[in-house]
Amino acid sequence: MRASESIVPFSIYARGANCFGLIAVGPDFSTIFFGAGYEKVRLLLPIFAPIILIIAISNCLGEQCLIPTGKRAKSAIFLWVGAAVNFALNIVTISLWQSTGAAISSIIAEATIAIAFVVLARKLISPKTILRVSINYVIAAIAMFVVLLAMNYFLPQVSIAIVGAKIAVGVLVYFGVLRFVVRDGFLISEAGRTLNKVLHR
Repeated sequence: MRASESIVPFSIYARGANCFGLIAVGPDFSTIFFGAGYEKVRLLLPIFAPIILIIAISNCLGEQCLIPTGKRAKSAIFLWVGAAVNFALNIVTISLWQSTGAAISSIIAEATIAIAFVVLARKLISPKTILRVSINYVIAAIAMFVVLLAMNYFLPQVSIAIVGAKIAVGVLVYFGVLRFVVRDGFLISEAGRTLNKVLHR
């Protein structure tokens, strides 16, 4: 794997799990953490969750590809474009859907920046390459998401113990799929490197 390709797995391998995990477990977690009076957070967390993955991609390409290759000025322009998109959308969406509209506007604006960075960095790392090196994490995240949705269905009760169990199961499923099903090379190499450091301290 080339250096330009290795930055993508490093940036998103945990973000995919965070994104899908927050969609599945976030509503129950928000009920426990925020309590009464913050019921709308149950709706906002799943809507806002994709921003974790979107920002990971844009930061990865911006900081690791565009800035080191002298494209800081161009990337800054797209950041301003994203801010303008967010502002323009907020004018419409907040008046229609309040905080939900603000969350949707933020997602669209950040996605605009990420897409622009993908296009700008295409000669360094193509969109096809990004998809190819990300597919393992998509598969693992979807598998984890399905398991968590099933747990939500069979365990609808909201408690710290159940939310903790869901998080633990989600982590096991995600990394289990990466290690034993798709056998992700990046995870295996990083795990081996970490184990080697521990053993040779």
